[in-house]
Amino acid sequence: MLCAIMDNDHWKTSPRWTLGPFCFCPNANNNTYWCVRTINKKDNFLYCEFITGFISYYDMNKDPHQLRNAVHDLEYATLQHIHEILNKLRKCKGAKDCTVRYSSTNTSTSTRQQNIKKGSEMTRKRSAFKHQHRKEALRNRSVTPPLS
Repeated sequence: MLCAIMDNDHWKTSPRWTLGPFCFCPNANNNTYWCVRTINKKDNFLYCEFITGFISYYDMNKDPHQLRNAVHDLEYATLQHIHEILNKLRKCKGAKDCTVRYSSTNTSTSTRQQNIKKGSEMTRKRSAFKHQHRKEALRNRSVTPPLS
């Protein structure tokens, strides 16, 4: 794994790190995560799934510095839809196969309030989704040697 020492001078844009040097080791070398970045008229988000089962979603319009993981703000159907898109992109080959067209994933405030009322059902479905994702990720994990 390739690691580097980062310090206060490394950061060129806000928010800047000011707590001194630290070791940074990116996960990309060992294929431990997959992401889909979507930017269009309605959406601007980053969605990632990690081999550990951790899932992140950042609405880049509201949170450009990715400070709050908003995955729990998503409707279950939206979460499942983005997961399916990511799986398609993980397996695609060529521009035609790798082009994805889909509708907005943004949800209105009233929809979010309805989801809060569904609380336990949503939590149960997310838990089942994470469990399914973790099993699927472990099954599909491909080990590649680190780049030299």
